[in-house]
Amino acid sequence: MQTNHLSKSKFCSGKGDSSVFEVLNTCWEMSSNDSKGKHNLTDLINKDINSFWEGEAWKGIWSQNYIGMYTWTPIISDSLFTYHLNAYKKLFDFQGDGKKKDFGGFVAPAGAIPEYISYRDGKEGIVRYKVDEYIKGTGAYEDFWVEGTAAMVYCFSDLLLAMRDKELIGKYLSKIELSLNWLHSLITENGLMATGPAGTLIEREYGATYLGNLKYEKGYPSGAMVYYIGALEQASELEKFCGAYDKSDNYISWTSEAKMNLKKLITSEEYFINYIDSLGKLHGVYGEKEHGYFESNPNHDAIALRIVDEETSKKIYKKIKSIPNLLNKDGQIRCVYPTHDDCMPNNDHEIYTSQSPMYNFKENKWTPMHEHGPGVHWNGGVWFSSEARMIMAQYILDEFSDVIKPLKRHIELSKEGKAYDQMNGDGNMDYYSSNGELHPMLDFFEVPGAALRGLFEYRYYCDRLRLYPHIYPEIEEYTQNYPVRFGEKKIYISVNNSNMGRIQNVNINGEKVKNLNDRFIDILYNELPLTSKILMEM
Repeated sequence: MQTNHLSKSKFCSGKGDSSVFEVLNTCWEMSSNDSKGKHNLTDLINKDINSFWEGEAWKGIWSQNYIGMYTWTPIISDSLFTYHLNAYKKLFDFQGDGKKKDFGGFVAPAGAIPEYISYRDGKEGIVRYKVDEYIKGTGAYEDFWVEGTAAMVYCFSDLLLAMRDKELIGKYLSKIELSLNWLHSLITENGLMATGPAGTLIEREYGATYLGNLKYEKGYPSGAMVYYIGALEQASELEKFCGAYDKSDNYISWTSEAKMNLKKLITSEEYFINYIDSLGKLHGVYGEKEHGYFESNPNHDAIALRIVDEETSKKIYKKIKSIPNLLNKDGQIRCVYPTHDDCMPNNDHEIYTSQSPMYNFKENKWTPMHEHGPGVHWNGGVWFSSEARMIMAQYILDEFSDVIKPLKRHIELSKEGKAYDQMNGDGNMDYYSSNGELHPMLDFFEVPGAALRGLFEYRYYCDRLRLYPHIYPEIEEYTQNYPVRFGEKKIYISVNNSNMGRIQNVNINGEKVKNLNDRFIDILYNELPLTSKILMEM
């Protein structure tokens, strides 16, 4: 360990390994103009719509790309927070109502959140409720944005709980309720959520149940259930904040039922499959001849959202670590490994006139039916929004060495000006820079957000903020000079990590906290002044 006394910086300082502090300070810089001329989060502001967007390359707000931005909610500066808030507001303002059509002509169910809102060619709010755009004709077979809706409810509820603005919560809580009612209506007799092709975060890589001859049935994906549970838990806290305890109790009941049925999607090794199709086939049991891949998103997301308990989280992570090449050479998580054999096809390929699956097991070869080949995009590439959630999961498990390695690579990419949304499976940039578009993209900056939120997690409830400290063993003392957002109040955190273990003592504004839990700290909103200093001893 290289130990240095570091001078106070604008962002954080302390005592310990200077290389770890350098990583953390660089992550802070990526949210500000202090990034020494390199790309930063301010590059993703569109002042015409007063919001963050995906970037100049894609010209819109893409809900699945925005998921990892929840990592910034507690700590993003006030000057940038409005852009962050407005991205969520716009997605919910264009919520489906069962009447209006998107520009593909599809009428979304009441409660569905758009897959994206486009601002191309100066046109305001061109909305898609399905992912179909670049592959013509698939929209007729696709589902609406089911898992994306659940994820947006989770993320926006987290933000509303952090803000504690009664007027704003009152305005949007009815929209959140509408989304949850739609999602709940998709729960079938088996207790699982039925989702059609392309209705999950992996878009057309999720083929649900293909019956041949352009006929589809729904499947039961684990990712949709994970975010549905997370959304219910967050919304329950919002209802309590508003005094609607009957609605909160109803969501708690739905949560309990969903968690019981979620077990149907866990293997005997206790990791999540991708989905069960309507024929009862399991997709995503690693090592099986058919559909024998490992799907990363539902697994690391279940850990990051604390949907599963600590024991299950450890078993999931053990499985992730045991699969060669699932984490690439730089420690970044691939969305799937080795690749999907059950994607939704293009209409340009032979699959639409044949009965053959994507992988022809008889001839032992791939059928060219999908835009994304093995190792590319959701089909085995690295997506930085997913990587951000993986980092949150790794912090929860205190897997610090597995966090720092991909963060260092991320900083290298930033220095090279490669602030994009994804890379292909082996970690090179060829795939998504090949079109000549070198503009920064929002997903890239969600990873440094996770690097910072993961230090304390910041779990918001109706009446409190819960902090789970995860401090690198290389750090002996840590002071965070940027305040944590908690309603109208600001919190400054310092940690003495001399014992490098669990929480020993906590002082809030000089007052020693009694009846400590050694894993987390609950900070009651009504007991805090406008500005507070918290010192943890570990």
